[in-house]
Amino acid sequence: MKLSASGDTSKATSIPSASSARARIQGTTALGDLAGRPVVLVLARRKDQHVLLRGLAGLERPVVVACVGIEADPELRGIEPTLPARHRVVYVPFTDRPLAFCRLAAVSALPSRIEGLSIALLETMALGLPVVASLAGGNPDLITSGETGVLVPPLDPAAWAQALARVLGDREFAGRIARQGRELVRKEFTLERTAERTEAEYREALERRRSLDGNRSHTR
Repeated sequence: MKLSASGDTSKATSIPSASSARARIQGTTALGDLAGRPVVLVLARRKDQHVLLRGLAGLERPVVVACVGIEADPELRGIEPTLPARHRVVYVPFTDRPLAFCRLAAVSALPSRIEGLSIALLETMALGLPVVASLAGGNPDLITSGETGVLVPPLDPAAWAQALARVLGDREFAGRIARQGRELVRKEFTLERTAERTEAEYREALERRRSLDGNRSHTR
């Protein structure tokens, strides 16, 4: 699956199998030996990855957390010694093949206290990954918790542990929210639908402006 740079999920096309295989090999090489552990993908610049990492102490299921798009800073490095040995964290500072990691992931996670409409979230949902994201910013406009993903209170490590445990431990639930999330994004977040919503908002704003101008002229 290859998504357009604009994030238009309706323009997805298949990547030739050779390219797909190469991408998968690159992703596997970057993550190292998974030892059967599911991959929790955080595809984002520096946000609140430290909250998710602190929550790993409460997650019994061993995982590999792939932080794609950042290098480890002092705060993140400081958390690593406190992590249970069953977990591992890998940092991938930059890649032009992020889909390689999507193919290896069991769940997509977006820990952030401030968020617009995340392109990474849209793309991973379009690819059929179950998503867990902070209840912040534009995320609730995209995710109905329990239906198209799971929303977690921002800055709550224990809540992150519980949400990841649920998604990783309940395959039926994970499959359902992944399917419904994929259907939502591919139906409602195309360029055409985005243009329609934007045009409607501009029309509404213009009508409000005309109404205000009319009220002012009557009071003069």
